Amino acid sequence: MPNAIASGGGRVHLMDFSGRCILSYDADLNLLHRTPVDFMMHDIIPVDDGFLLSNSSPGDREELIIHTDTSGKVLGRFLSADLSQAIWPVGKPFIRNPKGDVFLKAPFSNDIYVWRDTVPVLAYRADYGSLTPEQGREAEDFLSAGKVGTFHDFLTSDRWLGIFEYADEVYCHMENLSDGQSHLQGKLVRDVPGFYPQWQYGEALVGAVHGDDYGSEAKLQETRLGAVLFFYYLK
Repeated sequence: MPNAIASGGGRVHLMDFSGRCILSYDADLNLLHRTPVDFMMHDIIPVDDGFLLSNSSPGDREELIIHTDTSGKVLGRFLSADLSQAIWPVGKPFIRNPKGDVFLKAPFSNDIYVWRDTVPVLAYRADYGSLTPEQGREAEDFLSAGKVGTFHDFLTSDRWLGIFEYADEVYCHMENLSDGQSHLQGKLVRDVPGFYPQWQYGEALVGAVHGDDYGSEAKLQETRLGAVLFFYYLK
């Protein structure tokens, strides 16, 4: 049951959710190694000495991020589950920017950490003032109260985009990482709910979404496509 895919070091790594393992392939997709994991995973990203994995059952083990070596041995656990486990997994916990730096975050958090050697270090924090959610509460509580906690994040070479819901609308927080300036934009893509960037291609952000998510205005039902690939061009 493939649930996530990542690449690094000339290899492609596929996360088998049901099999609780990581399948590693070479560039020609020849199977090289099977790494067993003794917990349920949501996402994966390779690092220099192994993998970072997201724990999809933080109620069993409080930490959300688990660091293993290439054999599956746990080397460290990080980021406690301050929010209800009911909201995990949400969004994509791991991000690699074009420079190759690996970033990680907890769901509905406004903090982003960068992976340094063997530990996460706080790198960026979005401050929404009175709209910042309290810890230890379920997502529905602070969303209905008009609070803000980003549930999907993406890093380009010079910008941090945080996607959040507020007053029944989806917004994008865009931070300029070079000069620290930040601002809020309107809905990321007009009449396209659920578009969350996963890759950067030149000056475009790329994301795949389910075709069933759209209303009649999008005119996608006629295509009968199960998924749609969007390009959002940065200006």
